[in-house]
Amino acid sequence: MHVTRRTPFAVTVAVTVLSLFASSCGDSETDPTTTGSDDTSTPARELIEHPSEADTAVVRIAVGQPHPGSIPDLVIGGDGKMYEPGEKLGEDRGGLRGVAPPQAGAQPVIVRQLSSEGMQLILQRADELGLLADPPTYEDTGVTDSATTYVRFDADGSRFDHEAYALGFDDPEIDEERRRLADFVTDLEDVEALVGSGNIGPPDQHVPELWSVSAGAAYPPFDDEAQRWPKGIEVTEGCVELDVAGFPGAIAGRYLVGADTERVQLVAVSPDLPGDDC
Repeated sequence: MHVTRRTPFAVTVAVTVLSLFASSCGDSETDPTTTGSDDTSTPARELIEHPSEADTAVVRIAVGQPHPGSIPDLVIGGDGKMYEPGEKLGEDRGGLRGVAPPQAGAQPVIVRQLSSEGMQLILQRADELGLLADPPTYEDTGVTDSATTYVRFDADGSRFDHEAYALGFDDPEIDEERRRLADFVTDLEDVEALVGSGNIGPPDQHVPELWSVSAGAAYPPFDDEAQRWPKGIEVTEGCVELDVAGFPGAIAGRYLVGADTERVQLVAVSPDLPGDDC
């Protein structure tokens, strides 16, 4: 039997060719490794393009009809910052969902930084569920007194707006399209479990530079404990700066402006978040 022996030169050439081939494959727009919820690596997937501007909302979820003073349930900006409403907890529980407010009166919104890999995992999950496509008309469940869930994506060169009424309604007959949208919203309720702890930073309080202020119609005086607009602070509609220290509590919300014996005006305030008009 004839045995062909490779010389050191031949081995070197073979290794060089393989290295060049591997290098050329690495030039494609794929993520070399993807870290899952258990921080383990999975095979690479094609990167999904998205805006990178901080004031653009790549993902936005809101339950209930948006109105002046309302805050979305989740917003992810193009820079990877993720915003969620924070509950005001008692001092014995650490304040704002474990985050001590650095500024008295600031709106309880928490912000966390996603890595680029974390952003890709969220968009790839949406793509797996078929949400980065023209939204369907979601089936009516026939229930009443429920809210509509709004989910918006700005990715893959397009904007996709999903609207589904009573999305969390538990019905075994619900169609697959509703189920996929509900799965995504449920996944985003615990982003760290979805992307892995290494792909999202610690929570901090979001104190915006601008606030969205809108004034509604005048009403007769309310006989309740609605919060009053602080005295000495002018009501200016639009995107404005506000004196945080002049408010007794969280700034965002709805206020009554006017004396008890006069007609009062309803004023709504919300923090500036990616995708807002500010």
